[in-house]
Amino acid sequence: MKNRLIEGALPITARLLADDLGLKLHFGAAGFKSSVDNTGVKHLHVPDLPLDDRIASALALGGIVHEDTHFNYTSFTDMAISDPVLKKMTNILEDVRCEQAEINRYPGARAVLARMVGAMVEHGQFSLVSEKEGLSGAFWYVLYRLRAEVLGQIALRPLAISAADIIKPMMPGASFQRLTAMMFEVMQCRSTADCVDLAQQILVMLKDEAENPTPPEQAPDQEQDQKPEQQPQEQEAGGGNGDGDQGEGEQQD
Repeated sequence: MKNRLIEGALPITARLLADDLGLKLHFGAAGFKSSVDNTGVKHLHVPDLPLDDRIASALALGGIVHEDTHFNYTSFTDMAISDPVLKKMTNILEDVRCEQAEINRYPGARAVLARMVGAMVEHGQFSLVSEKEGLSGAFWYVLYRLRAEVLGQIALRPLAISAADIIKPMMPGASFQRLTAMMFEVMQCRSTADCVDLAQQILVMLKDEAENPTPPEQAPDQEQDQKPEQQPQEQEAGGGNGDGDQGEGEQQD
């Protein structure tokens, strides 16, 4: 592949960052994909990216840091979930947990990840929720709001507000308020298994509310309109990751 991405300085910067994080970088993949081979070597496959140097740089460097969070903090065994709905909610929570842990360890990661998300918004990879999506828009609301409020990725804040306006009238009883309160519990999660458990609790709550709605006026005011003050405690690297002790593992966004 010959273009400015390969010929310019970005591949050099990307390789230096990957080397610093202990990752073996490969260009030309269909999408960002990380894996660990049976010798314990961590591989990161990077796709062809837009020719716009600013966008390409934000996506490539942010993608490398994001995938490194999974190498360091995700248990690939716990992420082997067969239920697609549970897996989708767990992925959202796990991404937030892992990125916050990476930011706690490397404060500079916050800006790199925020630039990546801003580029994804600009490039149309994150967009407004449509009414046609129905209640599935709740997944986007959780993703947008947690990333905006917990990780400080403010490019997603308008999308989170719009998603709330769309899905709140569709959700029965107090389910929207309860969803908002429960999803912020990700800040207390310390492992992939914790995120799976929280995702299960959220889905059970939504099912219960659909069958037996709680009147909103009886539910406590659980919406958090301000960024939560409490931040997750710093996590140590190496807990529940996909390297040597896990054997082969794979994570794809």
